[in-house]
Amino acid sequence: MKFFIFFILLFPIFSLSAQKNELPRYHLQVSAGRCFHGSGDLRGVIFSTDFSKYVKKKLSLGLSLSGTVHDGNYPLYFTYGNREVDGSLRYNVAGIQLAGLIGYGIVRNEEHGIQLKGGPLLRYQSSSLPDYYEIAYPAATGLPYPVIIYQHSSPQRTYSIGGVLQLHYNYTFSRRFTIGLLAGFQADTEGDNLFQTSLSAGIRL
Repeated sequence: MKFFIFFILLFPIFSLSAQKNELPRYHLQVSAGRCFHGSGDLRGVIFSTDFSKYVKKKLSLGLSLSGTVHDGNYPLYFTYGNREVDGSLRYNVAGIQLAGLIGYGIVRNEEHGIQLKGGPLLRYQSSSLPDYYEIAYPAATGLPYPVIIYQHSSPQRTYSIGGVLQLHYNYTFSRRFTIGLLAGFQADTEGDNLFQTSLSAGIRL
């Protein structure tokens, strides 16, 4: 009986100790970094919000909401009316996407985490990038300035499905807060390939 009473009194202490040593199951993070579209010549940025939950010691499920913005130009400068004119053709490619991710923790402890994630994605994208362009100069047109002729064979707005693969590293400080690095690759049914490298910050719950 005395042992039973002693156990009842110490049980809350054992419980708190076990909870203290248990790793958090939830992770919320934001990330931002560089993103390369296509063969890498179209540069831009990516920003993401990710939420994941460990369902087993090294297995997690999560959602990621991301946005990408890429831009570029075809440079064209000429003189018209005794002044230099920037007649470059400028374009933008931007998208937003939602991905469901399954993660495997290669390393997972109180300070360090290395995780491989992958899963399907849904992407909406809008692009003003022409599929073909040509510059006709004054010698050919008789006009005092060059003329840009461009053509679109792809739709401006697209919806696609695809897949993403990512490698995460996180360092935890103050037992809850994380900073880290992220590298990833994705492809979709519209033939768009994206490579990313990002910095992240988050909190473990």
